[in-house]
Amino acid sequence: EGIRIYRMYPGSKLILSGYGGGSDISHARMMAKVALALDVNKADILLLETAKDTWEEAFQAASVVGDKNLVLVTSASHMSRALYEFHQAGLNPIPAPTNFLASNKIEQPWVRYAPSSKYLEQSERYWHERMGQIWQRLRDALVQDHVEKPQSAVSDVHDLEQDSKTAQ
Repeated sequence: EGIRIYRMYPGSKLILSGYGGGSDISHARMMAKVALALDVNKADILLLETAKDTWEEAFQAASVVGDKNLVLVTSASHMSRALYEFHQAGLNPIPAPTNFLASNKIEQPWVRYAPSSKYLEQSERYWHERMGQIWQRLRDALVQDHVEKPQSAVSDVHDLEQDSKTAQ
């Protein structure tokens, strides 16, 4: 979705974020590889690889974006929490939700009552986001302005082929 929107606005940048955790390559860098394979100009890709959560991503993005327009692409289940963090960082992004898990089209009524791993996944996503919202409120109530805001940490998209060789 981010690449589709990027193509609609010539001259725009594609900011990709995502921490690597224990992986050799960050989520942002993996998405950059896909973007390059889909002919996104390397010079238009900005990576935010050090943020460990949405709060840090929002403040890092704010330092890059400034007062320019920003379209926030994330999963529909995460959008509410992400918008909250981006607003806290002083941004007013345009939401572009993806990966909708819910559907109002059920072929057979009995399917609603049959066990399904899909419903377990939806429950897990719900509770993950719910706990994240509770954490946001606790964090904001306890620390307010005493938390140091994350600094910008934009990475260049260097030779991604080299990353592949390193990871092997």
